[in-house]
Amino acid sequence: MTEPHMDDLDIGRLLGTLASVIDRETVETRIGRILMPGPTYLGIWARDTGVASLGINRLGKTDLSGELLRRYWSYQITPQSDPARFVFRNKRFAEWTEDFAYRPTREELLREVGAFPTSVYIHTPEFPAGTREIYTNRADPDSCGWLIIALQDHCVHSGDDTLVHELAPAVSAAIAYLRSRDDDGDHLLEQGANEDWADTLLRRGKVAYTQAVWYHALEAASKIFATVGDEEQSEACRREQEDVRLAANRILMTPEGYYANYVETTHVSLRRSLDTALLVAFQMCGREEGRRAMTILDSLDGPFGTAVIEPGYFPDQIGPSKTAPGQYHNEGIWPWITAYQALGWARIGERQRARDVILSLFRTQPSTVHEWIDNLNGEAHHPDFATAAGALAWVITEAGLDTEEPIEPPTILS
Repeated sequence: MTEPHMDDLDIGRLLGTLASVIDRETVETRIGRILMPGPTYLGIWARDTGVASLGINRLGKTDLSGELLRRYWSYQITPQSDPARFVFRNKRFAEWTEDFAYRPTREELLREVGAFPTSVYIHTPEFPAGTREIYTNRADPDSCGWLIIALQDHCVHSGDDTLVHELAPAVSAAIAYLRSRDDDGDHLLEQGANEDWADTLLRRGKVAYTQAVWYHALEAASKIFATVGDEEQSEACRREQEDVRLAANRILMTPEGYYANYVETTHVSLRRSLDTALLVAFQMCGREEGRRAMTILDSLDGPFGTAVIEPGYFPDQIGPSKTAPGQYHNEGIWPWITAYQALGWARIGERQRARDVILSLFRTQPSTVHEWIDNLNGEAHHPDFATAAGALAWVITEAGLDTEEPIEPPTILS
């Protein structure tokens, strides 16, 4: 059972702390001003930029999020992209060495047109500033989706549609790329091992979390296209979004009432994965289905907090990084993924449950937020993790946890 948390946490002060983390990790570099996910991350990351921007928008820093998004969208892969500026790390194997990394051919890079590099280095011992990394040998579908979501969110919170008008053609290319990752025409995206945030668990095939991001990216794209007057593309995205919702509930929902971790041709992973809360948070199921799924995810409660996955893996089953159960992606606690759990509860009208989930991350009023917490001993790792700061700020404000005003449960698909 999780240790007692801080019942009298000051949410307003917490938001101030999250804003300070964002400020500390916003740095001037040789590639321009970026948001580093954390002090040990020597670059800008696509996924993290997208997720963090949602919180940055709600913290009243839309000028910053607009700058960060414009910068990362400038790294979108096009037919003119130079393969010499890319490195494919090829980290899709449990056993991996640096020898596996390679420079892509032009044909390999052309396959990724419309997508984004996983990260862009500011400097490393081996590569110059501006080098684009793809973590495996394919671009991450979820990174592409988060950047679309964040772009539309910036438009809403800034009240300025300049950026969506500027980037609408790039959004069209990004959606086309994501559609190309549906290998079998069932509206769900397929991915290779380690092509999502949990990049040591070797998830592959139809990963439930990735479908949630895909679903919400289609909604965001539909709104972007409507804003720029492209009703044809807007309507196509709306129709496809419904197809994705139906397919996800048909293919990924288990008889027990929770979403499978992932489904591939010859295997279904029935591990309970906390990031599947995002399917509820993005309203891909009805209220009762969402409640059942969220209740099952409550069983991920560990001695120091909610684990990101259970049961854990033997260390030799994952990689390249090997961690014991209870640590890192392998049953560790990740505050920015816990935020998805809180938003899932809020979406089905359980704001107090959502607040309790946020409180479970803190024993005292925090001065920072960490990347992950060890579920074996409670030790917190990597302070000033900006992705977590952004995700928590997004969810706290989106769920109305920063106000004592009662909120009406949102409309949810029946």
